[in-house]
Amino acid sequence: MSGRAKRKRQSPIVALLAKSMSSGTTVVISPLVSLQDHIVERCQQAGISCVKWDARQCHSPSQIVIVTLESAVSKTFGTFLDRLQGLHLLERFVFNECYTPLDSTAEFRPRMRQLGELVERGVQMVYLTAMLPPHAEPEFMNIVRIKADDVHMFRSPTSRPNITYSVVEYEEDEFGRGDIAAVRKLVEQKLEDALDYYAYYRDVSDAAVKDEIRKAWESANGRVVVATNAFGLGINRLDVRIVVHIGPIY
Repeated sequence: MSGRAKRKRQSPIVALLAKSMSSGTTVVISPLVSLQDHIVERCQQAGISCVKWDARQCHSPSQIVIVTLESAVSKTFGTFLDRLQGLHLLERFVFNECYTPLDSTAEFRPRMRQLGELVERGVQMVYLTAMLPPHAEPEFMNIVRIKADDVHMFRSPTSRPNITYSVVEYEEDEFGRGDIAAVRKLVEQKLEDALDYYAYYRDVSDAAVKDEIRKAWESANGRVVVATNAFGLGINRLDVRIVVHIGPIY
């Protein structure tokens, strides 16, 4: 009896990077630390050299350098980019989940609105998203300082045939809107002890614990995750079966 190993599908960003690798460096701008770790793992599996930017270290040129939105426009990272360009090694910027600057306000991650400064580097800019509605494209292009006439846009279906969509209405006072503690309580009431689950949101422990939660979920040891959108943004999984959004989504 013979069997065929289950093949993992590459995430779109890793597939793109694998096809475009050269002797230069591609800078991947990622909104979340958890997503950075995911990309690093996938790049390593694909044989692509990849490092996360750390201002405290002296980085040698790598095929991929992953940096957060805020760090991408920092003075220290700007010096690093100057060095790459001086060596003619800066190939392109790839903005993963590029719609996120639209969420920026004066109080919430305001530096995301400065990402348009990177256009002045004069290299290829690639913007990836499945969450940017067409009506928001003009605002997005204004933030990142690009013109519609200069953009080559590629679209593909965003439907997920492995997931069924439905809407269930609850009374608004059943749980606090956006209150993760209230959501956890609701889940505990509904699931009781039927399933083990993890809670993942901004104030959950440190980055190491968050990474353990993500890995446990990906390995099917933690089948259920109760989380804000700090979890799962851009993580590519083919075996997700149920996604429950409490409150309106984008």
